[in-house]
Amino acid sequence: MPSISELALQEAALKALAEIVKQQLDTTKAAMQAELEASGVGRVDASLPDGVKVATITKTNPKPAPHIVDEQAFLNWARAQSEDNIVTRLVTEVRPAYRDALLKQMTKHGAPHIVNEDGEIIDVPGVEMRERPSYHSVKHTDGALDAIATAWRNRALPLPEITNGSES
Repeated sequence: MPSISELALQEAALKALAEIVKQQLDTTKAAMQAELEASGVGRVDASLPDGVKVATITKTNPKPAPHIVDEQAFLNWARAQSEDNIVTRLVTEVRPAYRDALLKQMTKHGAPHIVNEDGEIIDVPGVEMRERPSYHSVKHTDGALDAIATAWRNRALPLPEITNGSES
């Protein structure tokens, strides 16, 4: 068993390395997203130098989402639609569950309106649709973590030089 001073050094070193790797990961993710955007590619496999596939990177283009831009207009409208979903404390606001349900419906329709019980389309004041940035996800294959760990031990990963950002 390592001594307390050895454990202290291991923890300090691993924490520092985790922070450095997190910075590099953030930089690499941003570069990957930029490349996906520029190339128009929606999906790419990640393979080790020996050809073993370890992950699939998939670009996602989220739908525009509703954002409340005028709280008072939204509150006044919601009060007229459903007084029971208005809460008065020190401030008057739309109940969070009702707000979420309305925003979810607007997201589904792709517009700042809802459809009432009678099927009537009603514009909701104080809300506008805004584009959300696209992003990508990484889904590892079965056995990827072991394959990557083995490649790391064998120094077979083509990773960029990892620095702490303060080196010149």
